Amino acid sequence: GDKHACHQPWRHRLPMRHGSTLFPLLIWIAATTPTVSHSHSSQQPRDAVSSSNRKHNKMESMADVVPAIIFDLDGTLLDTEALSDRAMLAVYDSWLSEQIKQERKADGLRIPWELKKKILGLRGAEWAPIVIDYAYQHWNVPRDKITASELWAQWESRLNELCPEVEACAGALNLVTIIDKSNIAMAIATSSRSEAVKKKSSRHGAMFSKIKLVVPGDHEAVKNGKPAPDIYLEAARQLQIDKENMRKCLVFEDALSGVRAGKAAGCMVVAVPDPRFTAEERQVFKDEADVVLNDLTEFSWELVRDKFERLRRD
Repeated sequence: GDKHACHQPWRHRLPMRHGSTLFPLLIWIAATTPTVSHSHSSQQPRDAVSSSNRKHNKMESMADVVPAIIFDLDGTLLDTEALSDRAMLAVYDSWLSEQIKQERKADGLRIPWELKKKILGLRGAEWAPIVIDYAYQHWNVPRDKITASELWAQWESRLNELCPEVEACAGALNLVTIIDKSNIAMAIATSSRSEAVKKKSSRHGAMFSKIKLVVPGDHEAVKNGKPAPDIYLEAARQLQIDKENMRKCLVFEDALSGVRAGKAAGCMVVAVPDPRFTAEERQVFKDEADVVLNDLTEFSWELVRDKFERLRRD
């Protein structure tokens, strides 16, 4: 649904600048822990620690190249999309036929995928008219039942009630933690409005405490929503990333509109599309993003290192 909101009401603390003269000397740690036989269960924790350390060391080498990483929020860090659908259906509930209600219930209270994929990543002002038109054409709900602004507001209110249930996306907290240890600046650039981000993040302090900057969809500098680059350009400005270094910034997105916004801003983009996209639809992500993952647990520096090395040589 709407990547709904957050100009952080709390004071932003700017992350460390990462110019070549300001970035602290990186400590290169060799992964020297010997391989431990998996047949000894008592030694499993050492294996796990060794694996974690090796991954951390690889991320440190990434810090040598990447000045900042900017995440989308909904569907990328937080699994809000199912809750978003429930909130949408709740707004329309009194106007839907019993047949439509049963169809949606059988689909896990998700809105139809043909509608969902059209509105992923958009701000409410952009997705609300699309939903109203769809409801008229497919659910026989007259367009004059609700205005776009009313739909956006009522949907957001319903979603806020559900926000305490929101879970982190697979691998999100671990990836953010590793990046944080590597001292790479991080930000969130979300189509969600400020108040909505506050509510969504309430259960996820461990993750949000590591990301000091959030640029919401209702930030005054974000004149145009995704796929326009405005929100990523504003995040980079606040992170003090100059235009030349924009191409070294890494963006994580789940929606095609967000992928296009990141690329329009000049960034390297990692896409984590919804699993409901068909192979043909996923190909569009592969054509437009630099890397496509099934989820964040699959990300590693090796996936993008060669692309960044080519940038350095250019």
